[in-house]
Amino acid sequence: MKPTTNNDFTCLVFGHNYQKLNTSKLICKNCNTITCTDEYDNLDASISKDKTFEKTLKKLFLLKRKLAS
Repeated sequence: MKPTTNNDFTCLVFGHNYQKLNTSKLICKNCNTITCTDEYDNLDASISKDKTFEKTLKKLFLLKRKLAS
């Protein structure tokens, strides 16, 4: 997912409010950011240019699994 590049306060604080545009695209109701999904309705990581967010989510997921054990 791309970081928000506009000044839409709602998206900056609460995240995007996506709705389905068609079978593989989501659009934010607030800032009109378009994101694609894969065949399993997961966000498609291949379209994201900034990998910092994805790396951070992966670290948080692994940390949560480690703490849950």
